[in-house]
Amino acid sequence: MAKRERQVVLTPEQKDERRKARQAQKHANFVRIANRRVPAALKHLQYVHNLSNLATYAFSDAEALAVTNILTDAVESIRMAFENRNDAKDEKWQLPHNN
Repeated sequence: MAKRERQVVLTPEQKDERRKARQAQKHANFVRIANRRVPAALKHLQYVHNLSNLATYAFSDAEALAVTNILTDAVESIRMAFENRNDAKDEKWQLPHNN
């Protein structure tokens, strides 16, 4: 005969401690990852900023507007995701080629 496993019953205090520990770990993960991703995003935004250098690049007003609009929309989506706790959309974007 196989032994029956006994189910552990937690007290409300133990459940609360586990919940607090999970929340603390989630927060630590957030801080750790945000401290990597935000500087990386800022670095890549600087690369986009460099595209405005007229000594190196040529672009139309419409193209400049398209770039700034999509970045503004992305930042707004991030802001809303944090405010609403919803997942932001993952959209692919590419400036159309003018041939």
